[in-house]
Amino acid sequence: MPFFSALRSWRAEQAKREGILATVICTNSQLAQMAATHPRSLSGLGTITGNSKVNLMRYGQDLLVLLASPPDAKTDSSTVPAGVETTDLGLHLAGPA
Repeated sequence: MPFFSALRSWRAEQAKREGILATVICTNSQLAQMAATHPRSLSGLGTITGNSKVNLMRYGQDLLVLLASPPDAKTDSSTVPAGVETTDLGLHLAGPA
């Protein structure tokens, strides 16, 4: 599951930068759902159980860039791939915000 590994690596690096536990960003279950469904928008990420609006606003663009890129590619969240929507902040969340 190459996307799952790429997402876990990103999460570990992000958590280290912020000095927080990786699971505060998202759980392994959430990463597995992302890797399986490849959401292409913030509202798509919001359908994954447990994703809060705050975390989507903080990490959503980075996650979407990772999901839209080949799993072994070096990514830069300032360059959003075509077809990825990062401005749909009228999120439909699958749980409490």
